[in-house]
Amino acid sequence: MRENTLEAFFTERFGEKTEREVAQFVSIPEEKNLDETTIRDLYQEKGVPLK
Repeated sequence: MRENTLEAFFTERFGEKTEREVAQFVSIPEEKNLDETTIRDLYQEKGVPLK
């Protein structure tokens, strides 16, 4: 459940997994950087336990 939640989030935010894995260099715009609480907030929103 956690892996699926993260994969969907990363695909939406950074593109398809296959493209992310073969990229040797990526420049992420500042607005797409993750805040300290992004993952925790995502889990709470989706009802995923935090362990």
